Amino acid sequence: MDPSLLRVEDLTVRFSRRGMPELTAVKAVNLELAQGEALGVVGESGSGKSTLARAIVSIQRLTSGTVEIDGHDLSRYKRVPLHLRRKVQMVFQDPASSLDPRQRVGSAVEEPLTVHSLLERSERKARVAEILQMVGLNEHHAARFPHELSGGQRQRVAIARALAVSPQLIVCDEAVSALDVSVQAQIINLLIKLQDQLGLGLIFIAHDLTVVRHLAHRVAVMHQGRIVETGPTAQVYDHPQHPYTMALLSAVLPAHPDDRLPDRIMLNADVGELDEPTERTPIGGCAFRSSCWRWKENGEHAICATTEPQLDEISAHHLHACHFPTAKAILPAGGQ
Repeated sequence: MDPSLLRVEDLTVRFSRRGMPELTAVKAVNLELAQGEALGVVGESGSGKSTLARAIVSIQRLTSGTVEIDGHDLSRYKRVPLHLRRKVQMVFQDPASSLDPRQRVGSAVEEPLTVHSLLERSERKARVAEILQMVGLNEHHAARFPHELSGGQRQRVAIARALAVSPQLIVCDEAVSALDVSVQAQIINLLIKLQDQLGLGLIFIAHDLTVVRHLAHRVAVMHQGRIVETGPTAQVYDHPQHPYTMALLSAVLPAHPDDRLPDRIMLNADVGELDEPTERTPIGGCAFRSSCWRWKENGEHAICATTEPQLDEISAHHLHACHFPTAKAILPAGGQ
């Protein structure tokens, strides 16, 4: 891989809440991404994936930490300069909401070129036609409004809009979750094709672990704002080390109906049991422990209750944050 395109160090995002403790949405996240590499970020709702994405593209202000794009520290700016904003663009979950319903497709794709003062007006029209063709649309779509397009076509427009300023990195936040399965496959294949053709860096946030396996070179698993496991996609999927990763993978249905179902791991802990620390009742240790069968198997070991596990390399580029990583890629039968 080429030298790092994206470097995230100790990224933390907290939100103030009136009359309540601060909520830590993202905690001390470290990431690196090379040019042309695809990173999948997975985790359940509320794990901090979207907040992380918004912080990387400078939509969400960081509480602490740094985000470097191509060697430029975006976190030191109150208002990120346009020439740096061009380096990273975002594709949102719902194209119907991210596109202006009163703006024709051609104008929506051309607008970034105008804002960034790129190309003359006559050249911009040609660039719009080129980008629309690149994402599988044609010049006739340029005259249409978003409501005249299908969901898949609207997401293609959103991708075209992100590509307009020739970014080096695109962040996709649940970019296919609002689409049906057949259209999802088309958009995923389009992203793979564009990444290969343009040498883009890609961060793909998703709930669907099967999609991430198909698309990403590496995967990062998030739980309560922290990355608990990361590594090459095949290695993490075939040899998960963190119990949370194992639980997520156990919920993935096999690709073929005749294939054996995985042994499902059911996590029955009370939701939010460890989520709401206060100054009077500080919470330390592993945030996953109340859901973790491994903690219970080890007699509710004190280290899990007192010491927060840090990412540790268990094999080449495969890191996990667990005091009791598994020695084998075997999920416990029956779940608990």
